[in-house]
Order: sequence, then C-alpha cells, then structure tokens
Amino acid sequence: MKDFNIKFKYSLTFYILLWEKLCLAAMPLLAAVIISISIILLEVPVVIGNILGSWSQLCLILLILLVLLWYLKLGWNSFQIPNSTQIKRRLELWNGSDHRPLDVLDDTPSNARNYISDRIWKIHNRIVSQKIRKFKIGAPAPIVSEFDRFGIRAGIGVLLITSLCISWKDMEERLYLGIFPAFSSQIKSKQVDLDLWIDPPEYTNRPSFMIERSSVKMKKGGIPSADEVQPVNIPVGSTISGALYGGTGAIRLVLKNAAGQVADSKSLEYVASGQYSIVYEPFRDGEITINQGSGEVAKFIVSLIPDQAPLISWSQPPTIHNKKIHLQFSSSDDYGVASISALIVPTENITIGTTQNALNIELISPYLASASHVSVKELDLLSHIWAGQSVAIRLIASDRLGQTSLSKPRNIILPERIFNHPVAKKLNKIRSKLFRNFDQKSESIKSINTFLKAPELFGLDYASFLNLKSTSFRLSERKSKEVGDEVLEMLWKTANYLEDGQSAILKENIRMLEALLREPRGKQRNPDEINRQLDVLSRELEKYLNTRVGIERKNVQELSSKERFNNYIGGTDLRKILQDIRNLIKSGSKELAREMLSNLGEIIQKLQTNGAREANSVAQTIQGLYRLAAEQQVLMDKTYSHSILESITTTNEPITLDDARTSIKISGQQRELATQVADLIKELESKDAEIVSGLRRSLKHIEKAANRLDGRSFERALDEQDKAITTLIAVAEGMAKNLDFISRENPLKSLSKEPQLSRRTYRLKSQKFLELKTIKMPTEIEIRKTREILEEIRRRRSQFKRPDIELKYLERLLGKF
Repeated sequence: MKDFNIKFKYSLTFYILLWEKLCLAAMPLLAAVIISISIILLEVPVVIGNILGSWSQLCLILLILLVLLWYLKLGWNSFQIPNSTQIKRRLELWNGSDHRPLDVLDDTPSNARNYISDRIWKIHNRIVSQKIRKFKIGAPAPIVSEFDRFGIRAGIGVLLITSLCISWKDMEERLYLGIFPAFSSQIKSKQVDLDLWIDPPEYTNRPSFMIERSSVKMKKGGIPSADEVQPVNIPVGSTISGALYGGTGAIRLVLKNAAGQVADSKSLEYVASGQYSIVYEPFRDGEITINQGSGEVAKFIVSLIPDQAPLISWSQPPTIHNKKIHLQFSSSDDYGVASISALIVPTENITIGTTQNALNIELISPYLASASHVSVKELDLLSHIWAGQSVAIRLIASDRLGQTSLSKPRNIILPERIFNHPVAKKLNKIRSKLFRNFDQKSESIKSINTFLKAPELFGLDYASFLNLKSTSFRLSERKSKEVGDEVLEMLWKTANYLEDGQSAILKENIRMLEALLREPRGKQRNPDEINRQLDVLSRELEKYLNTRVGIERKNVQELSSKERFNNYIGGTDLRKILQDIRNLIKSGSKELAREMLSNLGEIIQKLQTNGAREANSVAQTIQGLYRLAAEQQVLMDKTYSHSILESITTTNEPITLDDARTSIKISGQQRELATQVADLIKELESKDAEIVSGLRRSLKHIEKAANRLDGRSFERALDEQDKAITTLIAVAEGMAKNLDFISRENPLKSLSKEPQLSRRTYRLKSQKFLELKTIKMPTEIEIRKTREILEEIRRRRSQFKRPDIELKYLERLLGKF
C-alpha cells in the first residue's frame, strides 16, 4: 500500500507532465495569436485595405483566422493527459533507477500462502518504499527552449510590446477597424461634415477660433471651398481640434512637408458610430490632409508663427524727484508683455564678498493685456543699502514664454538720506566706506567702539547698543567678509533706528508686507503668513502711536476746529487705514492693498519728518538753555571770586588793579544774560506756557542778581545766581522729557547745522561740558586724585571758622560731588 509521501510525489509529477504537454501543444497557437494581434494593432490590415480595398483586408483577416484554427487543431491532436505509466517512467528516469522500483509496489507474490516467502516479499517492499521516499520530483523540462531553438519568441515579444505602446491610447478602435473592414471604398461627400478650430497656447492669452471654410479644401464636392486655400496662421504650440461626422472606416491625419513627403501621421479617435474627434499639435509648417479609408476628406495648410521676444526702451532717462527715482519707459510684444523689472547694478568696484551684486525690482506684474505699453514708475530706494552710490539701471521685459530683452543701461546716483543724528550720520559714513572697500575696517571698528564706551550718545538705548556690539564683533572676525551683507544691513538699520525711532521699525514692517503682496501668481505666499505679518504691523503701529501720544495731544490743542477736521491725521485714522488694508487682502484685492500700504508709508514718513523738525527745534532750545546755565555758572564763579576780594579788603590785604576792573564788568554781563533770556521768552511765548513760566522765574533771579551786584552785595547775588542756574536746568530737563514724545532721542542729540562728532555739547547738571572726541574711562590715578580733592573739600567744610560765603560754596561743591 502506498503511503502519503509517495502519493504526493505521484500527484506533483502528474501536474508537471500535464504542464509540459500543454506548453508543447499550445506554443504554436500562442505565437500565432500574438503575431496576429500585433499585426492588427499596427494597422497592417487597415493599410492593406486602404491600398487594395476592403475585400483584401477581409481576405487577410480570414487567412489569419484559418491559421489560428489550423494550429488549434494540431495542438488538440498532440495533447494527451499523462497516465500512470508515464508518471512512473518520469520519476524513475529523473532519479536514475534502471530496475523500475515503482512497479514493485504494484506487484504481488505468486505464492502468497507461503508464510516465509510472503514475509520476505514485504521486507523487500518496505526497502523499496524507503528508496522511493528519497526520490526527487524535478523541475519541468525546458519545453519552450527545446521547441524554439533559434529564439524566435524574443522577436515575437518585442513585436507585441511595440504594438501595445503604439496603440495604447486607441487600442479598441484599432482592433475594431482591423477586424471589421469598411466595405465602402469611396466616400460620399454629402454625408461627411468637418468642423475645425484652433486652440492657441496659454502664453498668447487668446481664445479659440474656428478655421474658416475658405481655408479648407474638401474633396468630391461636399462643403464648398475655394480652389486655392489660404494658409492658416497659428502661433507655435497651438492645437488643432475638430470633429468629423458621417464617416466610416479608418480615419488618419497626415502632415506633409513642402516636398510632399509625410512628416507625421495620426489616427483620429473613434467617438461613436460615424463620429471621430481630432486633436493634433503640428510641429512644423506644411499641408495637413484627413484621409478616410482610401479617400481624402479634406486638406488645409498651416503656417506656424513663432513668438518674438518683447521690446523695451527708455522714453526718458531716469530722474530723481522728491528723493524717488522716476522711470519712464515703453514696451511692446506680439502677445503682450508678462512682466517688466528694473535691474540695478553698482558701477563701482566692490571688493566685499557679497552675494547681492544686483538688485532686481519688479515694476509691472502680472500679464499686461495690451501688446504695447507706456508707463511711469517710481522707486523708493532711500533706505536701501546702496543709497548714495552710483548705479546702472537696465529695464528687463519678459513674455509668457520666458523670452527677455534688455534696455540700454542708464547711470544714476541713488538718492541718499541725510542724517541729523550725529551717531546715525557717522554710522552711515562707516557703511559707505565698508561698501566701497571692506578690507579697510580697522577705523570703522575704532569708531564703533568709541560709541560703545559712551552709550549716552545714543540715549542709552539697549537695542542700539547690542546692534553696535554685534557689528563690532563681526567686523573683528577673520571671516567677516562672509557676513559683509549682514554687517552693512545692520549698520543701515541701526542708523535709521537712531534717526527715526519707532517709525523705522514700522516702515520696515510695511516694506515686508508689500514684498509678500508683490509675489507673482505662481509663487503666492500662504495666507497665514500674510496675516501674521499684518498682526506684527498692527502691534508696531500701536507702539508708534503710543510714542506720539504727547505730540498728538499738543497738535490737537494748537489746531483750529476747521484744520482739525480737514488736515489732522491721528491714531484712529491710521488704525482705520490698516483695517481697510486687512479687508482688501481678505477679499483678494492685493493691488489695492499694496497701494494703500504705500500711502500709509508716505503718511508715516510725513509725520516723522514733521516730528524731526519739531525735535530739532526743541533740541536747539535745550542746547541754548544749557549754554545760558553755563554762562551763569561762569558769572557765579566770578561773583564768588569778588566776594573773596571783598573779604580780603576787610582784612587790609592788597587788591590788584586787574581784579578791581574785572569786578566792574560782572554787573553788565549779568544784565546781558538777562537780555538773552528775555529774547528766548519772546521766541517761545506762543509755544509752551509752562516753559515760558519757568524762564520768567529764571529771568527774575538773574535780574535780582544784577541788582545785588550793583549794590556790591555779593553773598545775596550768589544766592540768586544759584537759583537762576537751578531754574534754567529744570526748564531744560522738562523740555528734554517733552522731547521723548516727539522722538526717542536723548537731549544730548541736539541737532546743529553742522553736526560733527567733535563738537562741544552740554550735559546735565554735574558735567557742564563734554568733548565727544576725548571720551574715555577714568584711570585709577584719576580716581585717586578725585578722592583726594573730595576729602580736602570735606576737611575745609568742617572748619567752621572760615567765612560763611566760602562754607556755602564748599557745600555746593559737595552736593555736586
């Protein structure tokens, strides 16, 4: 009895033999089917039918069918199901057994009643079974390679793949037209209708248009047409679309060159019974014919018109008006200019290792409807890093295909901003030097370090201090050229920040939002990013308005009701403009939003300019007050000297003639000082009542001091002079606080007609004069000397036997220390 292992090997061997016989029987039929399908997909029957007629195509199809039936019969006759003997012989031959051990399992002993012989037979059977269990089934025989010794199957496979690739889009139509021929060898023209139209490419921005019947020549009557058709002019990249109605059989579109040779051909897509669609993009000039069966339906001539590059030129050379560059130009293109930009390149040699060697500013975008265009644009590059440099400007015009053209270069010097703040002005000069030659940076580092040692020069502003410290550190690095752009940009922003204060940050955010809204259609920013920038701009506007609270209140009080209604612009108006900008962006009107942003920037600039003028006037007044206080201090010192002379006279000590003559002039100088204060009161009388009231108190003390000097009462004169100095400094400090509402500058930023870093300015109370050139940290020796002087003053102050006037003077000195 056979066990499961032997039965399993018998079953697998059966299926292997079945597969081998099936492959051997079906191989010829399969090759014939593949060749037949490939021939039909390649439209060989259709071409033969077009040349020899539809009956020849039918004969070819019948011949193919007969060949397939013949191979089917041969395969059926040669195919046999494997029997048990074939299964045994395959297992024995594969494992090399010559004595047919598989037959032993089916045999029985002749004398089964003999116990000994039966026992020996079972033992032999068991030994044979153990050998059979070790038999291997083996893989199927390579029938295909044995049958096809010359490798014809590779050519058949290539033929099938090629036919599938060629007929992939219209496979069903090719099979249908190849198997079922059209028996009408001639076309009835009255049953055929043809509609053709042109779809221009996107770069032309033109709609589709029909091909006129006069440009299409129909065969055999049909649709009336002229004998000599006119060429159809179409842009390069256009698509010919159409529909054919009422036809039967295979339809092809053929493109011929001027010599009449076929340059390209394509089968029309089958839509329904008697309907075909045409979609074709010609790649060259020539004659296009539409063939149906063996006949010709229509033909027409196409002429491709290439897109020419746009043209652009200067209408007038660029000019500068109100610190802005005005560009006037004209452009033209056959299908319209897509964009116009200005390419700005420095004309001077730049040694800095910068990546920003050119500036490209978009002037007109997106696509212009008109083929020709004349425009005037203005550029605001006042805050750009190249301000004050000589540059060359070229205009670039582009069309939808990416073709560009350049205008002639025009040289111009970019308008430069004039800084009034001394530190900002010096930083701008440093930036210009570094821009021209970045290697000469040692002097720039020294100048920046000078500002860092005296932060009161820029109002003890932490942001300015950190920017200058970072700039100095970057310039000191060996690889500072790699960050040249960042250093120059930081210097420029710091200078603008010192000059404008909060308005500089506000204007920078306005420019950033304008840049986001200026992105082309294909590269539009995420709306969330625009909304975030709007929120940042709103916060900076609130900060700016908070710094202008004092000046707004003052301006409103000074304006009349009519002026306040017509001309005054306050925080509410600016917030309303920003809200309108936000609504325009939400509605998609980005061009209008950009225009309103530009108007908002101009309003901020005008407000800042007016504030700078007022700050300049206030700072000059503060400087004048400190000068008057310094003059009063000099007169006070002279008065004290003469009081000492008075006391010496009482002790019968000699007095020099020069001291006597000098004492006579003090009273006149005191009255001259009173005249200057009176003139200042007249000048400020219409501006601020509180300041004028303080100046009048100071004038009263100055005049009393003059009267006391006339009566040679020096001790009382010293008291009045001290009160006058205190009052003048208090008025100056009050004006300095008001100055914080107008601009963020420190009172030391007094603006003169020629602001130089070496000029002399006056500081608050203790330090009367400050030479900006000689700012330095005190040494240990200087500190020790100062302590010795302080101890000496304290020692003398404790000696109560000294005159009262001297003790009061020493007390004032101690207070100042």
